[in-house]
Amino acid sequence: RLKRVLIHTDNLEVAQALRTNTPTISTSALVREANCIADKIAKSVSTDK
Repeated sequence: RLKRVLIHTDNLEVAQALRTNTPTISTSALVREANCIADKIAKSVSTDK
């Protein structure tokens, strides 16, 4: 079980969503950020070959 998670982002919408402790956290913003990160990783891996 994780006790702490470190998230580094420059996306203001994600940062604001993470700061709020309400059930209305913007999951769509988190999903968009995760997809963006996954795309960047995939592109960097494909260009390294």
